[in-house]
Amino acid sequence: MASGTSYNGWPASDDKASIGVVPFGDAVGLPFPGGVKAGDVATVLGYVAIEFHYRVEPVIEGWDWGHAFKANVNNPSQLSCHASGTALDINAPAHPNGSSHTFTDEQVGEIYAILNEVQGAVDWLEGYDEMHFEICVGANALAEIAAELPALGNGNGDELDMTEDDLRRIVGEVIDSRLDEIGITVWSTTINENGAANALLNQAAVNAQWAVQGIADVPTNVWVKTITDETANVLLARAANG
Repeated sequence: MASGTSYNGWPASDDKASIGVVPFGDAVGLPFPGGVKAGDVATVLGYVAIEFHYRVEPVIEGWDWGHAFKANVNNPSQLSCHASGTALDINAPAHPNGSSHTFTDEQVGEIYAILNEVQGAVDWLEGYDEMHFEICVGANALAEIAAELPALGNGNGDELDMTEDDLRRIVGEVIDSRLDEIGITVWSTTINENGAANALLNQAAVNAQWAVQGIADVPTNVWVKTITDETANVLLARAANG
């Protein structure tokens, strides 16, 4: 059995069972061959993987890697973090080792936002190995960070653990976005279901169409003017005379 320590300080081995490596995929079910270390490592890397999938670019099956007992490609005197099951390569063919600027500026910003959400527990090798994400803190620090993350699962099809407040916030954002498209500013709302919100929006659109059609059907032009006593008397006289 070959063993040692990867350069991030975690125990490494070619025997996955001896270091607790388990099968792993992100929460939408895409596998990372080789797996990752179970527990807090899987929790934190799982968070990064699924957030990457939804917010940066879709994770492509067959392009992703986990545990592999090997030397660090960029410094062969060290064991890779893959050797300890504490690293992921995501969409490797699109972001090959040795390449830079493989993501847009917007994607780069989103990646760093995700890394901030895991409080610096994961390092991204921007600029030279942009597929690669690795745990960069020790076990005690990682345990504290993992405990604060939502339960996203580790490839077993677990769903996002969302509170009622989270759901209300997300639905509210969807409603505001739809209304912004038609030029309406929303100050507050108590609607908390997408179905009900969409029904109201659709009815509002129908009502607007009827209103426009109704105006178009009026056979005369309408002006608004102030009616004085004088003009009122003229109108009454005309009415009396037929």
